[in-house]
Amino acid sequence: MVTGKGISVERVTHLDTVWPELTSLFLEFEAYHQTFQPRELVSDWQERLKERLRLHDDRLVLLARAGGEAIGCLVGVMRRDDGLAFDTYGYLTYAFVRQVSRSLGAGRKLLEEAESWCRERGATRIELDVFAENELGVRFWTHSGFRPLSLTMAKPLERAS
Repeated sequence: MVTGKGISVERVTHLDTVWPELTSLFLEFEAYHQTFQPRELVSDWQERLKERLRLHDDRLVLLARAGGEAIGCLVGVMRRDDGLAFDTYGYLTYAFVRQVSRSLGAGRKLLEEAESWCRERGATRIELDVFAENELGVRFWTHSGFRPLSLTMAKPLERAS
């Protein structure tokens, strides 16, 4: 557990014990990202999310707290040899800090713990995706040492009639 400035970061070992907090943070994450990519959650999104977050040796779920209250989270996975090259790296699938708690250092502490976890597993780097229009996210990740690696482009399509 990482602590400091009233912020603590814990590695989640049992999803059920923090599930209400994680789902609340996920819904805020989704609401924040509606500006960048509007989408509607499927009816069984909680079951699907729980399966996606299912804990194992190569999955990390972190929860940041301030005064005992969940204020942020980070989810990462290890990606290993794809069969063509020996490569081990961490991939951050989901990271979020509540708006009212930003600038307290929770994002930095979550990332520090994720970096430590990745190093423990032999990772040579960490990758993530961030919406280009998410200026706050791009600024945070750039300030944290991340640099563009590839460019994903999208073209909206009209629905078939």
